[in-house]
Amino acid sequence: MNSSRRPWFALSVICLGVFAAAVAAFAIPPIIGALAHEFHISYSKAGLFMTVYTMVPAFGSLLIGWFNDRAGFWVALLTGLSLVMVAGFGCSLSHSFGQMLGYRILLGVGATCVLVPGMATVLYLLPPRHVNFATGAFFGALNLGLAVALLVTPIVAASSGWRLPLRLFAILPVALIVLLLFQSRRNFFRPSEDVTSNEEIYRESYQAGNSKLSLILVSAGNFFLFFQSFAMITWLPDYLKGERGFTAAQEGLVGMLLGLVVIPGSILAGWLADVAGAWLVAMAGAFLCALCPALLVLLPHAGPLSVAVNVSFLALGTSLLTIPLTSVLSQLVSHEHGGKAVGLISTTGYGGAIVSTYGGGYLLTVSGTHIWTFVACTVTMILTLVLLMFLRSTYQRLESRAEAARAAG
Repeated sequence: MNSSRRPWFALSVICLGVFAAAVAAFAIPPIIGALAHEFHISYSKAGLFMTVYTMVPAFGSLLIGWFNDRAGFWVALLTGLSLVMVAGFGCSLSHSFGQMLGYRILLGVGATCVLVPGMATVLYLLPPRHVNFATGAFFGALNLGLAVALLVTPIVAASSGWRLPLRLFAILPVALIVLLLFQSRRNFFRPSEDVTSNEEIYRESYQAGNSKLSLILVSAGNFFLFFQSFAMITWLPDYLKGERGFTAAQEGLVGMLLGLVVIPGSILAGWLADVAGAWLVAMAGAFLCALCPALLVLLPHAGPLSVAVNVSFLALGTSLLTIPLTSVLSQLVSHEHGGKAVGLISTTGYGGAIVSTYGGGYLLTVSGTHIWTFVACTVTMILTLVLLMFLRSTYQRLESRAEAARAAG
């Protein structure tokens, strides 16, 4: 294969792998009720099928990032896809709560072996001028998998039972596994020349302490981002139905917008970050993420259309913040330690998700309203804006390297 085309081929394989992992992972929420009935368990106990999945990346991302750095991306991706396939079929064949829970944990390991190494590779696969676009494609594929799982699973399950969609989704990784086996392990992933030529810059920056501080700030920003995202995904539907009196159809439309807008939003965010500057795009995203939850509090009588527009801008803001906040890692650590860096922000991110999910439930129990959860979301995004101010010099360094690459090319 032409060496100039190989990075784009590898990016395509990564995005397809991410899509396959996301579809398999998020096929469970639409069939929680069927699983509770099948295994004769409560809905809260059935919810563990999703909880254990999120706990794996929360506590295992660092270890899987280390595995990627030691074994290489080809091995990590092949391992992850194989586990997703095996665990997916295992879930579809389970006949007890314990079996299903075990396979869900295994699926979490497999999906994390795809997502963390995949993200670490995307950051160094292409020249700096394309890193934001590649990151946007990665998250676009992830959210497309989520949307497909939530749309297709209930349709197939309604006509053929809950086991069939799980088996169909488990088949998806097979073609990618075969494709990887026919690819050269050594040549499948090669960092861009711009990355390998900047190793001395990485070392000097790290020794000066700049990268350490910036990595801490990015990790904190990712904690706040996941806190806000999972709080809105978890508690917004209940708020709209319980406290605003929305119908099921209206609530469903708003929830759909929250997921669907992120898909084109990720691609748009990557393109804008490459064209207009990553720092400005991140600031715009954090501002929207702070404003939209605040509007839910300040405009308690807004109608369904206004709320739908508000949620659409919230989803766009999430994309605008996610892409540049992730892609900046390519300027903080060398590709040899990229897996651990992505593992760190994945760990902090899912830590924020766990805090917001349980924290939102606590605030609801104490206050009787979801308003304080939305206030907390606004506060975390204001803190993210402050963190981004301290990261401005890091983004300027990214822009200068991209400009230098353009001039050289």
